[in-house]
Amino acid sequence: AGLTVWQDIIPLGTGNLPRDEAYLQGTIAEAIAVIKERRNHPCLILLEGGEEAFLRTTDPKFTNDFLLALGDSVQNYLNLPYVPDSPLTYATARSVGYKAKEADHVLAYFYAMGNWLMEDYLKGLDYPIYPEFAITSVPSVESLKKFIPENELWPPGLSWGHHWADLDRLKMQNFDTFDDERTGSLEEFVNASQDAQGIIFQLGVEQFRRAKPRVSGVALCHLITYWPDMKWGIIDAYQQPKRSFTHVQNAYQPLLVTLDYAKRRWQNDEPFTASIWVVNDLYDEYKKCNAVIKITDDNGKKLLSKTYPIEAIKANSSEKFVELNLNFLKKVEKTFHVELGLMDDNGKTISQNSYFFLIGDQQKASDKMKAMGKAMRARNGKYTYGNYYRFFPDVVRKGEKDWQSGKDAPKADGF
Repeated sequence: AGLTVWQDIIPLGTGNLPRDEAYLQGTIAEAIAVIKERRNHPCLILLEGGEEAFLRTTDPKFTNDFLLALGDSVQNYLNLPYVPDSPLTYATARSVGYKAKEADHVLAYFYAMGNWLMEDYLKGLDYPIYPEFAITSVPSVESLKKFIPENELWPPGLSWGHHWADLDRLKMQNFDTFDDERTGSLEEFVNASQDAQGIIFQLGVEQFRRAKPRVSGVALCHLITYWPDMKWGIIDAYQQPKRSFTHVQNAYQPLLVTLDYAKRRWQNDEPFTASIWVVNDLYDEYKKCNAVIKITDDNGKKLLSKTYPIEAIKANSSEKFVELNLNFLKKVEKTFHVELGLMDDNGKTISQNSYFFLIGDQQKASDKMKAMGKAMRARNGKYTYGNYYRFFPDVVRKGEKDWQSGKDAPKADGF
């Protein structure tokens, strides 16, 4: 197994290009130069023109004409399939002939956070490919100390905002994942943000992979970012993997035993229902296997263990094998963990996976998430999204204190 990289030929993040013909031809010439330099790499499988160019365009026809001309030009030098833009589902793209189900960028959970719990948002998606899937987290404490001044580490100071920390959304992700914002300490908050990122990625990636062949791919945005930040990467700018990296690594196992479930919060008086699937991206068939499930409580105490025979796993397949309806939740206080294992005919583990669930009221959690989203949008509406001073009451003079910029180190509220 390896990495598939979705890389722009050249950075075309808008369709609002100058209409000057010399400029447009220079842009195409730059793309051709890139193609000539890289076309002999055997790993190249697809070409793409723009990156969300239709999202921002004011003239969809001009944008489409240019992207198609770009494709015609570069395909003269490298005969690979060409996608004009990603995604092609915006209303502007559909206005020039593209379809409603071309592709989707899985970004609404972040940008419209508060409208759904993670599983409710992801379960509503139905597209053939997902070229971008993004959620944020904070680098490790060790990495933070390399770019955040000591007096601004905790509670978060202004440097967090300068490095793109959206503190509202980070707290909301934590709540969605743990039923708690996890703001008790720097290490707790950092670790929770990384685990939340990993669990959200795992949930989505496994859902999309189970839908093969109808769904043909999902790419994360990003593996690594170019600057110390509080954003998308699962490896930070110092090349240190985050805790989320392990979740993603597990979700992309070529042979994957995976759990399909409707919700992450369960009540003590109901059964736990889910299904066990196996996704096989290999061209090998596996016969006479066993799926093993083990469930433990908050303290690691075993609540249940069962083994289910699987007669055959076909090559290049995705199939549901077991429907679960288990009664153990009355024994759980706050959280429980589900471990899955897939054993071959010799008893060797060939895939394993794990999940974390909560005891709680799904509807109440959804209502609270929506209330948090409403408060976030109100604050963004007042101060604007790009103004990170909104997190610091002393700076925006919400209280009685008159901040002295030469002496004081403002701290974010809610920590």
